[in-house]
Amino acid sequence: MKALKLNVATSMQWRQENEELQNQIMKEEKEYIEKKKNIFELREAIFDGIESGIAENFNPKSHLEALKREHKNVQR
Repeated sequence: MKALKLNVATSMQWRQENEELQNQIMKEEKEYIEKKKNIFELREAIFDGIESGIAENFNPKSHLEALKREHKNVQR
């Protein structure tokens, strides 16, 4: 009888550990997929920028100031 109780306890512990491991694997897979998605989106943005050509009459200082204003407004 003692061996049966030990086997049941061991089996329950194994199931719990297995479930925790599966949850960890699923979490890591989700993070991996999200990172791959971000990389894909960044690559698309880079290629879109390259394909758009060289900007004419571009003022980097005024552009940077505009970006800062937009960022400031979004944070509020």
